[in-house]
Amino acid sequence: MYDFVWVDDFAAARNYSYSLASCDFIMWLDADDVIEVEDAEKIRALKTRALDEADVVFLRRELCTAEHYEEALAVYAGMKDEAPWQDISYALFFVIISLKQLKRWEELLEELLNLSRRFVPNEMICAELGNCYMREHHDEEAEQWYNRALDYHVDLKDLELHFEAYHEFIPCQKLCKLYMKKGDTLKARQYYERAAAVYPHNPVVELNKLYFETLGGKAPC
Repeated sequence: MYDFVWVDDFAAARNYSYSLASCDFIMWLDADDVIEVEDAEKIRALKTRALDEADVVFLRRELCTAEHYEEALAVYAGMKDEAPWQDISYALFFVIISLKQLKRWEELLEELLNLSRRFVPNEMICAELGNCYMREHHDEEAEQWYNRALDYHVDLKDLELHFEAYHEFIPCQKLCKLYMKKGDTLKARQYYERAAAVYPHNPVVELNKLYFETLGGKAPC
């Protein structure tokens, strides 16, 4: 058992624990994490496999963080047809980052649309579809998808991942921009206020605050 002087940083504590590890694989559990018997057997089986296979299981996020975008997309392609929705929804966040970094916009739109047909689209899929259509200046479709993100029912008791920024902040910030484009300042302000209530110190929110206070300068971003 090792002690770590608390510095108000969970990542620092975790990294300290990593520095003490000496085996090939590292796994951490938070206090509220539970390994079911079936999953424990899968972990044991994984330990007997080749390292390359283990990379596929554990390194989706790490590949993306290290800017290995093509490799991250290859991992996702190999698991998306059979994986449960919870795994897909987690991996999709890093797939979106990878496709954006590679500027593969059509592929991103196609993947999001396919998932929206296969599953009930969550707030992340809805908001990112809004972003895709907004980028192509299809404002009506973008507005519909942003509103679907806002309407998505989130039950925090569910195991499904909840993406807070996608549920409220991103669609409201984008709808603010869309309504300013239409010249509907009243609705734009309403969505600005909703976005500001979530992340009041976000740079875009602060810029829009100046705009609405002065009714001039740069339009909402």
